[in-house]
Amino acid sequence: MPEQKKSSLIKDAMLDNPILIQAVGLTPAVIATTNLRVALWVAAITAVHLVLCETLACLWLKKWPDWLRNAAYLFLGIVLVFGTGLLLELRDNVELTALRWFLPLLAASSLSAARSERFAIHHTLRESLRDAAVNAIGFAVVVVVVGALRESLGHGTLFGWEFMQVRVRAFWMPFAGFLLLGAMAAALKIVLQWMSSRGLAKDAPEVMEMVPEDRIERLEKIHRLLQEAEKYEENRKAAAQQEQEKEEEPVELGPRAPTLEELIPEGQYSSEDKERLDRALEELLKDFERGNSDE
Repeated sequence: MPEQKKSSLIKDAMLDNPILIQAVGLTPAVIATTNLRVALWVAAITAVHLVLCETLACLWLKKWPDWLRNAAYLFLGIVLVFGTGLLLELRDNVELTALRWFLPLLAASSLSAARSERFAIHHTLRESLRDAAVNAIGFAVVVVVVGALRESLGHGTLFGWEFMQVRVRAFWMPFAGFLLLGAMAAALKIVLQWMSSRGLAKDAPEVMEMVPEDRIERLEKIHRLLQEAEKYEENRKAAAQQEQEKEEEPVELGPRAPTLEELIPEGQYSSEDKERLDRALEELLKDFERGNSDE
């Protein structure tokens, strides 16, 4: 009977993995798990934080407002991280030096807050503790595998013991963590499909296609924002086109000034009259230019 409960926990951790299925807790899994030792510490701190937050949410925080509950989860994380920091100060280990930089990320754990809000405040203490154990196991498996792969492929070591000379520095970078998580998510989907075809996990197809309600709301908001952005772009293009069409329209200059021939019919003025008129116009233009220069 105990063996059945253990296998049930492991199966639930696979079917509803917090990182690969729920997409929660990605930041520490990508940034902090640069080696196996740090990954084990991250998994242990997250497990303790999960148990404390879900227990507190189930027993005392159900009637509190949302913002105050989130503050309580953050306070628990800060206390836990403070104690962990003091413990790390007593250990002189180079591999754990990087963990000190990532402790604030573990204090504001999205996994602990999400599971407490989605599950613990609506269920009993026993169910909440089981949910914390399932999510802690699922989180630990992923971060430990990612940490082991990044240390072995990036540093050529495992627990500080060097076992190969090949080192790929790209595995030190965060994008390598994203690639490993993507590969693990694809592998988990293949495993769940195989288990479903063998009748080992009847809920596997539904779990792989399941999208939490808050994620649906976020997707709908993104969709609405994209629609608004598309409308704005269309209106902007239409306004720009109208401005361009206005610029291309010919400018109306008003009535044309009549020529000398139009003012005086042909044959009623002589060439001498025309020369005198031209000289008078030139004098007027010179006077006008002289007046402008004086000003």
